[in-house]
Amino acid sequence: MGENKFAAVPVALYGVVLLFAAIAYFILARSLLAIHSPDSVLATALGADFKGKISMVIYLVAIRLRL
Repeated sequence: MGENKFAAVPVALYGVVLLFAAIAYFILARSLLAIHSPDSVLATALGADFKGKISMVIYLVAIRLRL
């Protein structure tokens, strides 16, 4: 993005959209895990979901750096 001199606001808004998608995924995953047992296939597949949690933090940092 730096090579093409994109405006900061549209890039930050794109980051906000990505952040909201990550939040929606987190809510969906937590809702599904709430109705399944802790030893279900879904719970095993998701595990601690570190990537899902850290991606929200990275999006927040990226948005702040771009503005």
